[in-house]
Order: sequence, then C-alpha cells, then structure tokens
Amino acid sequence: VMFKFSLQSVLDLRERNEQLKMKEFGQAASVEQAIKDEIARIHQEMELADQQRNQDKRQGRFSIDQLRMAEAFRSRMKNALLKCKDELLQAEKIVAERRGELLEATKKKKMLESLKENETKKYWAKIASREQAQMDEFAQQQFFKNK
Repeated sequence: VMFKFSLQSVLDLRERNEQLKMKEFGQAASVEQAIKDEIARIHQEMELADQQRNQDKRQGRFSIDQLRMAEAFRSRMKNALLKCKDELLQAEKIVAERRGELLEATKKKKMLESLKENETKKYWAKIASREQAQMDEFAQQQFFKNK
C-alpha cells in the first residue's frame, strides 16, 4: 500500500493558485517597468531638446517661433510625465497587492506541503514499525522453534 496524501486535491489547487498569482504579479511588474521606461524616455527626450535649444541659442539660430515651439514641446512632455507618474503610482499599488497575494498563496501552499511531508514521515514510520514487529515476531517464532 503506497502513501496517499488525503489533501492532495487541495494541495494541487493551491499550487495552481500560486502559479496564477505568480503570473498576475509578473504582469503587474511588467506594466510597472513599462511605465518607468516611458518616464525615462520622456526625460531623455526633454534633455535632448534642451541640449539642442541651448546649442541653437549659442549659435544664434533661435527665433521666437522656435522658442514657442520648444516651450509647447516642453509643456506637452511635462504633461505626459505627470500622467506617467500618476500611472506609476497606481501600478506600484497593484504590484504591491499582487506581491501580497503571491506571498499569501505561497504560504498556504507551503503549509500544505509541510503537512504532506509530516504525514508521509508518519506513514513510513508506521510501515517501518509494522515491519519491525513482524521481524521480531518471526525471530521469536524461530527462537522457540529451535528450542
């Protein structure tokens, strides 16, 4: 008779739940990283535009129209940056929630795995004890048979 864990179906369910939570966490972290990348891209674009404007100013190639266009561009970029920062705050909250859900799912799974391990050890100890008792009985029978 082989050992069969009485709560195996529950353990299987918890393992699937942990995998789902891991996937959800990964997706949330991916969204968060994409927003961070977008923020970095906006900063880089603004920096390049500022460098170009400063170079044009130094070379005397900067008109009022260019100034207006540069300011309009800078304003659009600042608005985009504010929007991204708001999105990042939301994404960070979601990542924290998903991390908590993943940790909870992992904890529940580990609890059942530990229970399974303990039940397995008890099962094999019981089997070993029975076998030892049978061996003792056999040895005792042999002893009395040989007397």
